[in-house]
Amino acid sequence: MRGGVPDRLAPLPFLILLSVCAAACATLLQSDTDAPAGSLRLAVVASVNSREEVLSRPEVMADLKSAGIRDQDLRDGSLILTALHCCNGPDVDTYRYAYVPPGIQLQQGDLVEIRVARDPSGAGLDRINVVTQLREPAGTEPSSCAWLPLQAGLWRRAIYCDWMPAEGWTGVRNWLGQTEVWIKAAP
Repeated sequence: MRGGVPDRLAPLPFLILLSVCAAACATLLQSDTDAPAGSLRLAVVASVNSREEVLSRPEVMADLKSAGIRDQDLRDGSLILTALHCCNGPDVDTYRYAYVPPGIQLQQGDLVEIRVARDPSGAGLDRINVVTQLREPAGTEPSSCAWLPLQAGLWRRAIYCDWMPAEGWTGVRNWLGQTEVWIKAAP
């Protein structure tokens, strides 16, 4: 990604994540405070979890099972941790989990599009955040995306890509008038 330091995230081991989201991990797969339910948003893959890591997390497994995903359907890379904002902010909203459907292979640093969970009390995949597609592989040069504003050191920067306006993406502003996230409305 251009214009941001760091351009992509440094490795973030799974064990560190346990301390970041000890009691809230299940909700990190089902919620998003910035983007409306069902909308699309972008995120950077912070870590790709192994099948064993996912199976060892009962609260995460409960969310996946409630969405209709069986143990035997899980593979290495079925669950990722994403960075929604740059860079390593102090709040839990910086990171969210997302389920990766079969057929999508991801690595740390990839830029992905995610459908935000629609209804935690509903059924199926609408209950959890789901990756819809890989938008830009890690290391793409030149990148069409950046963390905005370009000012280094800010931790609530949002991902913006040059192609967003043409595809119908819009910026959601916070109470200060700053764009907090770019979304594409649910169909």
